[in-house]
Amino acid sequence: EGLLGGLVHTFVLKGAVPSGKTGFAVGVLGELMQMAILLLVARPFSLALQLVKVIILPMTLTNALGIALFLSILKNTQAESQRIQAIQAKKALDIANRTLPYMRNGFNPESAEAAARIILEVSEVHAVAITDTHKVLAYVGIGSDHHRQGEPVLTEGTHQALRDGSI
Repeated sequence: EGLLGGLVHTFVLKGAVPSGKTGFAVGVLGELMQMAILLLVARPFSLALQLVKVIILPMTLTNALGIALFLSILKNTQAESQRIQAIQAKKALDIANRTLPYMRNGFNPESAEAAARIILEVSEVHAVAITDTHKVLAYVGIGSDHHRQGEPVLTEGTHQALRDGSI
């Protein structure tokens, strides 16, 4: 069954994640192959046939439905991930589009504050800080009472971001 799945994935689906229907069909085929192997190998044949008659329907349906369900969940997870990425890309483009007029006159404390306000609005975070390597250029949101423009960078998180480029 694993070999069948690998062959279908590589040569039929060309590496794509199959649909639940395809998974169900491959699961049924794989279980039927397993039953055929059981009949070919097990002895005495009459007992093997008796066993196959009892297990073929529940085993085939259960395993094929399990494969179909798993693949459907996987497809839904991938679709949700792509939807989230699209929303994030749209937000980034919206921020770039809305901050562009402020940046045309150069990057200074006024344009930094305008950009920070737009980022705060679009990104739905609690606060936005824009700094250079030493001082706060703009800060809006929670904590703006003690993170003022022109003052030194205070938080360890900001110092770490400046050191290693992390967000």
